[in-house]
Amino acid sequence: MSRVILLQTSLSRDVGDDDALIATARSVTEHAAAADISIDLIAATDEPGRTAAVTGLPAIRAVAGTVRRVWDSSSTVVVLGGTLGAGRATSAVPLAELSVLGMWAQASGRRLALVGVRVEPARSRTEGSLLRRVVHGASLTVAADANSAEALTAVGVPAPVRVGSHPWWLGLSGPRAVIDTRRGLWCVVGELDLRVQGGADTVAATIARLHRDNATGEAEVVVQAWRRGRFSGADLVAAAEVEAALHALRIPVRLAGPPRTLAEQRDAVAGAALVVAANPRAQAAAFCAGVPVAGWHAAEHPVSRSLGIGAVLTGPAGLSVLRRPDGGTATVATEREDDAAAVLALLSILVTGGRSALEPTPTRRVPPGSAPAPLPTDRSPALPGQQRRTVRPLGVLR
Repeated sequence: MSRVILLQTSLSRDVGDDDALIATARSVTEHAAAADISIDLIAATDEPGRTAAVTGLPAIRAVAGTVRRVWDSSSTVVVLGGTLGAGRATSAVPLAELSVLGMWAQASGRRLALVGVRVEPARSRTEGSLLRRVVHGASLTVAADANSAEALTAVGVPAPVRVGSHPWWLGLSGPRAVIDTRRGLWCVVGELDLRVQGGADTVAATIARLHRDNATGEAEVVVQAWRRGRFSGADLVAAAEVEAALHALRIPVRLAGPPRTLAEQRDAVAGAALVVAANPRAQAAAFCAGVPVAGWHAAEHPVSRSLGIGAVLTGPAGLSVLRRPDGGTATVATEREDDAAAVLALLSILVTGGRSALEPTPTRRVPPGSAPAPLPTDRSPALPGQQRRTVRPLGVLR
């Protein structure tokens, strides 16, 4: 039996992380079944109890020592999302500990894969060396965005580095709700948003302006807390403070709890006139629903930039132009979902040792300005849909 450990290092998890685990587990299981391989899947997160309850996967705590203890010679460890270069304040397994996993994989012949990882630019030679050790120990590396790929090549990782959509995009696949009438404002608020924007009163004043400009009839404002799990309390408090401030401004308002899935979020916001959210996954859910969407902060996240999300500017600067999805929304969403499926098919080829018998999933063409996907060589697994040479699950760079 082959074991696959799905390691999520982020401490600030949300519903997208749960969706990514479920989508990855489903893809690996289906490919393994087609290859007649028995797979034992284990999730490793900072909230193992909640992860097991939500995903149905057995879960362990995301600690490097614990992962090493269950990582035998037949196992593959998949670092699923997270940020390489993040410190202990935001990552359960900091870069130094991930580099140890990379060196151990390289020395012992175990398989390590990096899927949908963001990479912070190295701030020192030491960080650059640690990043190289992680990637050199990995059999497969798929960066979350072009900036992350550039951060890796800047420290000496050979170019090109693969870039692919994160598996959480697959949580937004499936039929969309069809809404004829759009009313009201839907605001996703977290504890960080209040700190960045200057408090509940400032946020409420901005929401009130947006409500007057975008709502129809007597539509109410929905203020939604975003995260579940260990940070749910902080986000619920933040949303309640904004709700109280809107009541004081005599704006009709309703408080909503965090979503259970990204698809649930997409369908919940489908009837809104405008969605305002800082989290890129909440933005993507609104985008896939075909709803106009804006961000609380400047669109610094690659997902926000790729979707053309504008930012709500508080204070004297006023409001920026907001993204209003057009008829191409469904196409863009489908491209992201197809790309995420292709990434998981590539991972499954690695896990099964090239024995997956499922039909390959087509990959999207990389748009201008994005990091190109490399052509397959005898040192890397082929992309789905391309003729594959010998797959070397061990010791393959990226």
